[in-house]
Amino acid sequence: MSRLLMQRSKLPHLIQKKCFSSSVTGPFLRIGQRMKDDGSIGEDVFLNAAKEELFHLPKKPLPQKLANSRIIGASKGWGFYIDLCDGSLCLSDFLNPLASKVIPLPRLDDMYTCQTEAFYNVAVSSSPACDHDEDLVVAVKFLGRQKLSLCRPNCDMSWTSIVPPFTFMENSNLMYSKRDQRFYLPVPRSNHLCSWDLQGQSFKDHKLLYQNRTKLSQSKHELFDSCSKAEHWVESPSGERFLVKCYSYVSPSQNREPIFVVYREEETTKRGTIICQTEDIGDLCIFISGTDPFCVEASLCPGLVPNSIYLMESIYGVYNIATRSIRHFENQVEKPEDHEVLVATAFIVLGNVFLVAFGNHQSPVFTPEQLAEKYSNVTFLVYCGILILIVVVHHFLYTKGEVLISIPRQEISSYWKMLLPFSYAVVSGAIGSCSVLFAKSLSNLLRFAMSSSYQLHSWFTYSMLLLFLSTVTY
Repeated sequence: MSRLLMQRSKLPHLIQKKCFSSSVTGPFLRIGQRMKDDGSIGEDVFLNAAKEELFHLPKKPLPQKLANSRIIGASKGWGFYIDLCDGSLCLSDFLNPLASKVIPLPRLDDMYTCQTEAFYNVAVSSSPACDHDEDLVVAVKFLGRQKLSLCRPNCDMSWTSIVPPFTFMENSNLMYSKRDQRFYLPVPRSNHLCSWDLQGQSFKDHKLLYQNRTKLSQSKHELFDSCSKAEHWVESPSGERFLVKCYSYVSPSQNREPIFVVYREEETTKRGTIICQTEDIGDLCIFISGTDPFCVEASLCPGLVPNSIYLMESIYGVYNIATRSIRHFENQVEKPEDHEVLVATAFIVLGNVFLVAFGNHQSPVFTPEQLAEKYSNVTFLVYCGILILIVVVHHFLYTKGEVLISIPRQEISSYWKMLLPFSYAVVSGAIGSCSVLFAKSLSNLLRFAMSSSYQLHSWFTYSMLLLFLSTVTY
């Protein structure tokens, strides 16, 4: 499969990647929904994180209240939906195949005006089992003005707006701490951690005091500074808390895996909260995705790898904290596509067989001098110049699009979604046509050598061979 199609989503036919956790049978990750051949949405697709296998569930009847809605967030089993017609919001556990609760939420004008581009993530204080709890609080984080909004849907149908004191908090996820009943938000590139109570009135600025940090060389510092950074504050079932820093290389040309650094919360003093770098979180697994991060005890879910980070967004895999290595399991996730790839490959091979079998075998044989004269023709040279210009422009657009796609949680506009496949096809088609031309020239030289005393070891032959290999391997 092409890199362009696979990089945005390791599941090209799956949409709406969301996660939820279950305390009964372990974490199941809802990858999305299959798209049928006619373009309609089919069955739900889940990933069993412990077995690293996909399983499918038949599509559930959609509740009437969600008929025109789109899911744009998830937390603790709740899905956060927006109605595409009137902008109304609601919570639903429709992601759970055995439930369909729907809790209406007050309207958010910001969400309706800017639609989903202003939304970043949602955090909920209670699971669907506590849907009638008056203390159920929904917190939403926005982009742009870095605004937060809190709501108690079972108590007061209104939003409380909060403007954090820091302005550079794009790459951090809002999360709820059950231990002290507060919402937390890390501040990337700083030593601060923000928190609010359930009413959104009591704000605390927690200063983070780092200890036992690994000393980095100057080159490592420069490398980390060039990365896209994201921070996640995670709480385990027992109340332990960790700060996970993710460093992602923005440029695809660097071809490097992301780096994760984990800090454990030790104690809180008058000076601040002490956190120590660690490579051992014990029996815990941390799950990081587009939703709020969460922790699971590996021993409760046989098959999970302890002391690891499960990545469920731009990368599907397991990061071993001790060895600092990633084991990808996209191959398991991509299995449903294998038959389509085989069918497409079979059609290509069959087409080439027909082309060779029924093609014109009486084409004239040119001498190397005649071929060189045709390649030096002014019209052909102008054509090559225009072709090179087109390839350079579209390769630049394709590379720029790859950079945008590689940034975690980066929203891609419809313009780029349309342009990237087109640019990829233009570059592939242009270079592919040239490889066919050079292959035809080599075939002509071989036929000429077999019918005459011409020796293949000449500068023109080697030039054609070099150009052919260059275009084919590209």
